[in-house]
Amino acid sequence: MRNGSWSCECGQPTCRHRVSKHPRISAWRARATKDAAQIAKWATKYPQGNWAIVTGEDVDVVDLDRKSGKPSGIVTLACWEDNDSVQTPDSVRVSTSNGGSHLYFSTGSGLKTTSNSGIGIDVRSTGGYVM
Repeated sequence: MRNGSWSCECGQPTCRHRVSKHPRISAWRARATKDAAQIAKWATKYPQGNWAIVTGEDVDVVDLDRKSGKPSGIVTLACWEDNDSVQTPDSVRVSTSNGGSHLYFSTGSGLKTTSNSGIGIDVRSTGGYVM
């Protein structure tokens, strides 16, 4: 919290990111790891940090947004499914902090990173991350 409002804890006074929505480490793509000892060090150094998963290596993620005043990805996908134009494969579904969902698929699903804010559905694959 800075000046009575929630803000990013990165310490940069000009940061416009929402709280905990960008990597705290530089060169995050190259430094991303599954090493438990390194993760423990970061957890100690950044106790309020949010955790990200790099996409495209082990998982691809479909991000169904749900933001006030914008199209809902959850509604968009439900409409497609109801009209039988889309059949969502089995996946792990996780709720996000804004009321949306992430659908996790094994890498190799053929998904490509895209941003489709007009329909509320984004895809994160090679070169991306989700929080």
